[in-house]
Amino acid sequence: MNLDILQILFFFLDTIGLWLLFRMCGENKWWALVPLYRFYKLSQCAQKEENGRTFFVLYFFNYFFQITSSIIQNFFPQFNGMLYMLDVLSLLLGIGSFVYKVRIYIGMCDVFYVSKKWVALWIISTGLGALVFALKKTFVYTPSVKKSAASESGLVAQETKEGLSINIKKRTVGGLLNKRNLLKDI
Repeated sequence: MNLDILQILFFFLDTIGLWLLFRMCGENKWWALVPLYRFYKLSQCAQKEENGRTFFVLYFFNYFFQITSSIIQNFFPQFNGMLYMLDVLSLLLGIGSFVYKVRIYIGMCDVFYVSKKWVALWIISTGLGALVFALKKTFVYTPSVKKSAASESGLVAQETKEGLSINIKKRTVGGLLNKRNLLKDI
């Protein structure tokens, strides 16, 4: 079987499995169609968001170095020394992204309260792991309760004679890839 056809089959398996898993986790199912960002969303389901951000950055630069290496190889063959350097960087970033991907898979086992042995299935195929976790009735998604945003903000409420008042200057909070609304217009 041709390698390209196999990659396409695994992509569709990943997409279908993550689609069902995101539906179960309460995430937007459409993120399963975005190739790189879907692993960040998977990390949010696994409650390993910081690992998801690191994986996202490592994988992005790995992909960038692979494309750059391919361009240099095809159009500038006289720069062989640079090719080796890019290949070594790509290999190191690939190992790092694999480590963070495994951490996300361990987080999935934690939120489903299943044995860490299931990580092996996720490593073999992300789509197969997602399908099993989404379709097996004995696997129940049970995320732990997060701290409220108010307790993490560091703001101190001021008490007045009329009652409690808090002045909120920002309506949203968030980091690099995550934005949450504190207040919504009614």
